[in-house]
Amino acid sequence: MITTITIGPGYLTAAFDGTHLWVAQDDHHLAKLDLTTNTIIDTVTVTVGTNPTTMAYDGTHLWVVNNGSNNVTKIDPLTDTVLTTIAVGTTPTGIAYDDTNIWVANRADNTVTKLLR
Repeated sequence: MITTITIGPGYLTAAFDGTHLWVAQDDHHLAKLDLTTNTIIDTVTVTVGTNPTTMAYDGTHLWVVNNGSNNVTKIDPLTDTVLTTIAVGTTPTGIAYDDTNIWVANRADNTVTKLLR
C-alpha cells in the first residue's frame, strides 16, 4: 500500500529520527510527521541554510546539509532547536553517519568533511 501525505510546496529532503519523519523545505521550515497517523504534528521554523539537499540522524541529532550555503545545521529534534551551523566544503550534497562521526561529501571541491558528533 502506498500512502501520500500532503505537506506543502518546496520540500526537498527527508530523514527519520526513530520516531518521526522530518522533511526540510527550502524556506527554512521542517515538517515533523507522525508516521502512525500520517499527519504533520509540527512545522518548525529553524534557520537552516539555503537549499537543504539531504539530512541524517545520528541517534540524537538531526543534521541538515545546506547545499547553497556550504554548511550543515545540527538540530535537536526533542526541542526543535538549532544547536549549531558548521561550514563545510563547497556544494555539499551527501551526508553519512558512521556511529562516531558525520561525513559530508562536497561536490564542487571534491572533498569530504569529517564532523565530530
